[in-house]
Amino acid sequence: MWRKQRNSSHGFTLIEVVCVLFIIGLIAALCLPQLKKLMIEDKTSGETKIICDTLKDARYSSITEGVAYDVLFKDEHIWIKGEEKSRLSSVVIFSTNPFWFYPSGRATPGEIMVDDHMIIVSISGRLKVEKTMD
Repeated sequence: MWRKQRNSSHGFTLIEVVCVLFIIGLIAALCLPQLKKLMIEDKTSGETKIICDTLKDARYSSITEGVAYDVLFKDEHIWIKGEEKSRLSSVVIFSTNPFWFYPSGRATPGEIMVDDHMIIVSISGRLKVEKTMD
């Protein structure tokens, strides 16, 4: 009449918990550099993003339409092909004006300094944003 009681545990062992925590820590360690990069990119000012978007649009339009586009920064205005396209709240500190984008995708290289960021336009038409040293 003695019943054999089965010992059923409804929990996790210490080894299982340690293994799961180790895997979570490993994944976090591998992702941390990418998260830092995203956080730095997220801190770029709105003005920098507006300028980058304008330059990218000019390059894309030049390629698709087959016509050279010029982008000029003057005070707080952005001019594309002689027309005012955007007005910025902060003044562009430095710019090698004007930037030309050609149907081949190439561009006249130069730099634009806005707030604490430097936007670099390469001869291939690619943009690179760098935070300037304080």
